[in-house]
Amino acid sequence: ENSVVWNDFNKRFIELIKERFNVDSMRVKKLLNQTENDQLIIRSLFTLSLCISNQGYQKLKSFLYDF
Repeated sequence: ENSVVWNDFNKRFIELIKERFNVDSMRVKKLLNQTENDQLIIRSLFTLSLCISNQGYQKLKSFLYDF
């Protein structure tokens, strides 16, 4: 189940990049490289999850204290 959710998120993330960025740029090409971008997508997903609500700052603060 988790791999299905991950694949859906990953697919949509790539689609959004292709829609909104200049795909001729070397940086964007690097983002679109499936073998290199998993770490970036994980970090982006983590950041988005902390920003999803008004308590995002508190979530980040708690995470960093527990880290």
